[in-house]
Amino acid sequence: MNKKLPAWIVLTLISLVAALALGATYNGTKDRIARQEAEKAVAVRQELLPQAADFKEVLGNIDSISGATYTTEAVREAVAANFEKLDGAAGTVTSVSHGFMGPVAVEMTVDEAGVITAARIGDDSFAEIKGAAAADPEYAQKLVGLSHSDMGTGVYQGTNAEGKAVGYVSVGTVTGFGGPVEITVGLDNDTTLTGIRVGGASFSETAGLGAKSKEPAFYEQFAGKSYPVDLSKNGGEIDAITAATITSSAVVRGVNNTVKAMAEAAGIKLSEPVAAIEELGEGRYGVTAQGVSGPFPVVVTVDGEGAVVSVEVQDTAAANDVSYLGKVQGNAAYLAQFNGSKALDAAALDTVSGATVSSSSVNESVGKVLLYVNDPAAYAALTADTGEEADIAIRRGASVWTAEGKGLNGIFPVAISVDENAVITGIAVGDSESDMDAAFLGQVKNNNAFLAQFVGKNEKVAADAIDMVSGATISSKGVLTAVNKAWNASQGIEEAPAPEVGIAEGAVTYTAAGKGLTGSFDVTISVDADGAVNGIAVGDASTAEDAGFLGQVKDNAEFLAQFIGTKGNVDAKDIETVSGATVSSKGVIAAVNAAWNASQGITDEKPAAAPAAEGNTVKASGLTGSFDVTVELNDDGTVKAVTLGESDSDMDKNFLSMLNDDFLAQFAGKALPVEGADTVSGATVSSKAVIEAVNSFAAAAAPAEETKTEAPAAEATGDLKDGVYETAVMGMNAPVTVTVTVKNGVVSEVTVDGTSSDADVPYVAKTQDEAFVKQFAGLAATAAEGDIDFASGATVSSRAVLKAVNLIVDAAAPEAPAEEVKTEAPAEEAKTEAPAEEAKPEPAAEATGDLKDGVYETAAMGMNAPVTVT
Repeated sequence: MNKKLPAWIVLTLISLVAALALGATYNGTKDRIARQEAEKAVAVRQELLPQAADFKEVLGNIDSISGATYTTEAVREAVAANFEKLDGAAGTVTSVSHGFMGPVAVEMTVDEAGVITAARIGDDSFAEIKGAAAADPEYAQKLVGLSHSDMGTGVYQGTNAEGKAVGYVSVGTVTGFGGPVEITVGLDNDTTLTGIRVGGASFSETAGLGAKSKEPAFYEQFAGKSYPVDLSKNGGEIDAITAATITSSAVVRGVNNTVKAMAEAAGIKLSEPVAAIEELGEGRYGVTAQGVSGPFPVVVTVDGEGAVVSVEVQDTAAANDVSYLGKVQGNAAYLAQFNGSKALDAAALDTVSGATVSSSSVNESVGKVLLYVNDPAAYAALTADTGEEADIAIRRGASVWTAEGKGLNGIFPVAISVDENAVITGIAVGDSESDMDAAFLGQVKNNNAFLAQFVGKNEKVAADAIDMVSGATISSKGVLTAVNKAWNASQGIEEAPAPEVGIAEGAVTYTAAGKGLTGSFDVTISVDADGAVNGIAVGDASTAEDAGFLGQVKDNAEFLAQFIGTKGNVDAKDIETVSGATVSSKGVIAAVNAAWNASQGITDEKPAAAPAAEGNTVKASGLTGSFDVTVELNDDGTVKAVTLGESDSDMDKNFLSMLNDDFLAQFAGKALPVEGADTVSGATVSSKAVIEAVNSFAAAAAPAEETKTEAPAAEATGDLKDGVYETAVMGMNAPVTVTVTVKNGVVSEVTVDGTSSDADVPYVAKTQDEAFVKQFAGLAATAAEGDIDFASGATVSSRAVLKAVNLIVDAAAPEAPAEEVKTEAPAEEAKTEAPAEEAKPEPAAEATGDLKDGVYETAAMGMNAPVTVT
């Protein structure tokens, strides 16, 4: 009996045993292989960033909190630290990272599979403002279900022995000549390449050609270079491998792409060159053009001789540009004009009617691509000055210190990063707790030029070393103060304690009222046995409008400390007032003096003035109300004395109180009309009103034979075009509309309309007063700021009105040039709305010119958002 097994069974058994053996071998070695690959990756990171003592992966996949980048980054860093603590094990851990205002703690529980099952953000020290949403349970819940692998970005941050970030390393993949090419890139904190390595498991570039990219002679060129890198044939600093241009270009592209990915993950700002050209292969080059509302890609294909074969205009992400771009994309005749060109003069090319901005940008983009391809030296010169703003960003992992700055009405956070040499390396300003400060702080927090002045400083910053932002001085000073506080904290320097100005418990106190801009406030002092002031406190303002100004005074220990130790009445010139709150400061001075007098039993009541002779009193107009001016004359017609009555406007009372005895004494003994009388700074309108009132007695003071009525002055005339004009100019928080009537060639009337901003209403109201707007009457040309007295306490609104009037005066000039307007509206699509008829009996002849008739619309950036103008 044949007991041999069939051959096929034997073969099957052999195959099965071999498979099992191979499987066992694989299972026994796969972990070792993975470990070896991981160790190799760490070794490469260490080689590219030798100053790093440790590496940790930068995590992503955590939703950003709107307007709170630093809080978001703090959460990510704390989560990464938690995973590192657990090191693959299950458990509950807590880590803390620094946010914008202080520590951000993250507690999380991870199961055996490495998945987050519970999370909580924030503890008793949590103080984020914009990032307050991080502490909401709903935000923490977004972490649940994520694992370390889900959140990995492939970007590793290197830290030194002290735990400070020294740079980043990441791996990118790009297609070369033979297939995928892996490129490991090192980047320091200054975004300078520390080196690259080329290879990968699937690397298959041609031996002796593209494979040379793995050799030091090629990859060592990249160390010390700044992003973006490029080949020398394109004006860059990298020499291509001979006969391996495709591989060389691929490595360059891969390095740039990897750096961009690293920057995005790590929150690093890169300086992009002007009109960066991307090589797409096969003679195709990509460049970004700029439309009216946003960018759009343009792809230019050239032949082997460097001549244009085709131009492709791709879609835009800006919805407002879609219709304009459509006119370019589908216009074959327009696109054909580029074909065959090796160099272009963009200004001499045709544009598309109705899409001028977009087509002009395409023209410039194609011209730059041709320079890049055919004249690298000219392209390099064109892009040498990028015009990039200074990099003031705070790097991930940097040591961050935060302090509070004071605005006009509230506080705001300021964060700085400081390196090991005490140098400020980054700065960021947060939002104010007060909405009324938003417009002013917006001019500061987003002002790169202003903030860049702090970067690079390694000591407390002096006020005279910083240019403040015009129109936002208080916010600028608040930033300066906060930066110095934060820098001191970073160096362990204790702030000098604020002077002691408080009133001791049980002390005898005396209170008097101080005058603000529109209301009053209490000032309380305590006085020692020798009559010296030893304590002071300022109460709240009686009006909401004064609160912001008084807030700068009532809690200002340095200002209040000036009164401590004084005896007797303080002279205003000996007290340094608070910039931006001069009226409130002077109100405190006056109140302290009144309270001190009360403490000594001194009364400063003046005997009531003798009633004026009948007929010697006239009404004068202040800023918002009127008051009596009484003039006594000597027998020879000169002024004997001038006395003032009370204003019928609470807002004007403060200004009227500034017209002191020295001001009134200048009229005594003067013949009428008084020429060259001095006005009181800060009360110009009231001063001029008194001068006009005094001079109104000139006729009564003249000899009898000279009392005949003078002929009225000839009515002012000018060359402006008569009519009613209207424009709008940005006020503090919203536009202010101004209407100007021009009659006989000069401004005859100015009307200030309301504002859409409730916060602006009280300020705009001051510019609506007749005393302010009547100053513009008679203008036949634009006025300078020095020609117009601004409404006190409404500088921004006053400036807006002046700007609006000047814009109208320019528009009404007899030969005003038509302004150049960028427009995407074609002439044939002009709206046919009939213009409103001018409401005047004899309109001037209609102006004519060579502009294309129609209704055009464009948008330009205002203070916080685009302003559309038709």
